[in-house]
Formats: sequence, C-alpha cells, structure tokens
Amino acid sequence: MFFDLIFKIFIFIFLGFCFGKIKIKKINLEGVTHKIIDFFIYFVYPLFIFLVIWKNNSDLHLITNIFLIVSGVILGGAFFSFFFSLVIRKHFREICLPIMFMNSGYLAIPVNTLLWGEKGCEYAVIYDIAMGLLMYTVGIFLISKKRNFKQILKMPIIYAAILGLFLNYINVSIPGYFHGFYKIMKVLIFPFILFLVGYQLSLVRFPVHLFKMTGLGIVLRMGGGGLVAYLLSNLFNLSGEIIPVLIMSSMMPSAVTTYLLAKKYHGAVEYTAFMVIFSTLVSLALIPIIASFF
Repeated sequence: MFFDLIFKIFIFIFLGFCFGKIKIKKINLEGVTHKIIDFFIYFVYPLFIFLVIWKNNSDLHLITNIFLIVSGVILGGAFFSFFFSLVIRKHFREICLPIMFMNSGYLAIPVNTLLWGEKGCEYAVIYDIAMGLLMYTVGIFLISKKRNFKQILKMPIIYAAILGLFLNYINVSIPGYFHGFYKIMKVLIFPFILFLVGYQLSLVRFPVHLFKMTGLGIVLRMGGGGLVAYLLSNLFNLSGEIIPVLIMSSMMPSAVTTYLLAKKYHGAVEYTAFMVIFSTLVSLALIPIIASFF
C-alpha cells in the first residue's frame, strides 16, 4: 500500500513535469493555477475539514493531547525554520511552510492505518485535522507579507471547523451524499495539485544551491519533526499505539498543499516544490525504517 501511494504521487508529478516541457502557447496554466488554488483554500479544504470533524467520535481528552503535540511539532518547525533562514540568508516567511507542515493526510493516514489498524487511523485523522487547521490559519499568517490577525479570521476553515464541531456535538447524522466528497477530492483534486508541483519543476533549472537548501530542509522537516514528537509524547506520558502514530506523522514529508500557499502568497515556490518531491523520495527509505522500531 505504501509503495503504491508513493508511485501514484510521482506519476502525477511526472505528468506535470512533462506537460511543462511541452510548449503550448494557447494554454495559460499560470492563470488557471491561481483559480484552482483559491478554490482549494476557500472551499475544498474547509469542506473536507467540516465533514471530518462532523463525523469524528473520538474522546475529547485524546483530541486535546494530539492537538497540543501537533502544535508543539509545528512550533518546533517554526523554530528550526527561523535559524535555517538565518543560515541560508532567506526570509523566514518564504521557506518556513515546507519545514513546519507535513503530509499528514494523503500519506500518513494510510500508512498509520496499515501499521496500527483502526486506532492508528483514528489518531492519524485527528493529527491531520489539527495540522490542516494550523496550516490554513497560522501558516497563512506566517507566509503573508501583511501579517494581520484579521486575515486569519477571514479564513473559512475556522468557521467550517466550528460548524462541524457543533453538528457533531448535537449528534446530527451526515447525509449519505457527503461521503462521496472525499473520494472526489482524492481522485481529482489532490492529483491535480501534484500535477502543478511537477509543472513548477519543469520551469526550474535545478541550481546547486537549491539542492543544498532542500537537503537541510528535509533533515529539519523529518528529523526535527520526529524528535519533537518523541519528546512531547514522553512529556505527556502517552502510551500505546498513539506514540508511534505521532512520531510517524511528524516525520512525514512536506505537505503538498504548502506548494499552493507558497504559490498564492509569493513564497519560495521552487524550493517548496523541491521539498515536496525530495522529502517524499526520502520517505521511501525512512518510513519502513521508523516502522521497524515499533
């Protein structure tokens, strides 16, 4: 399952890369890209979070612990990114997202489910909700040139999460037709984002300094994330399957959606695309190694 997922990720990246090498003057993919990004940020992901929170039945104490640890991992990523930006002499806001935020959904949920069953899936889903909420609020605040807290309040994901929580609390059942949304997202939207990452790579000339930046960034993203999750799990005195799930999710490669935010808010787009692709490649070796320890 894991290698099948990785294969699917790189197939769409490769198709986007090939498309970028074909010179078709009549197609303005750049204009389409920005419309797709807005559609994803302001509609698709908020709706996804709304549905996941609505149907989640996990214990409140468990949810709180996972949210706190995810927040700690992301805060640790911000700390690493700050010092990394000083070393490479780049603006923090341009390079922070792919180090702070991981692929906790499309890759982490299936992997954790495969390794630790139903409990692994439950913990991974809560982890992904927390990561998504923080990325589309705090992440956007950090990458924006105009850092205004009012901007966070304009993000629909906040109100989608509140509404989902309310419907969950009053025990309203989810209509059957909503269940098909996740399948549509998985089949159409996520592959298209990967396609855009590949297209972005086709525009880059692969400078040596970008490879060095990416290598260091991957160490901070995957190694740093796993280390912070391990320390916090011990601090919170957690036990059972939740510990490996937290560590595994925290060591995941850069989130594909960080590319969307870098594109929209003028971050380091090429660097982010490199981080997504090469950290995913590294995960081919790293994930089986980490799994063998538990």
